[in-house]
Amino acid sequence: PSVATARRLPVFSGMEDADWALLFKCAESERVAYSKGEVILRDAQQDDFVYRIEGGAVRVEKGFAVRVNDDADDLDQRAMLNVLGVGSTFGEMSFIDDELPCAT
Repeated sequence: PSVATARRLPVFSGMEDADWALLFKCAESERVAYSKGEVILRDAQQDDFVYRIEGGAVRVEKGFAVRVNDDADDLDQRAMLNVLGVGSTFGEMSFIDDELPCAT
């Protein structure tokens, strides 16, 4: 995205011109299309990108394990946390603080 577009994103509010110059010097931008149901970003996996939704919607989910009984294996379950629409960003916290994502 252009600087003008990026400046409108809440996560980047308050950045100084020098910060923008550094950010755009080291950042690359590319458009990527994902299929419906495809995982873009998985929780607890390293990712160095900030994503902006240009079309469609993205479902944010959190995985957890459920123990049915002592003899059964854990069952992988997912809970939907949010649905993000056009203009929304995600992945920015991993990009900013170098922590692993906490949701898929």
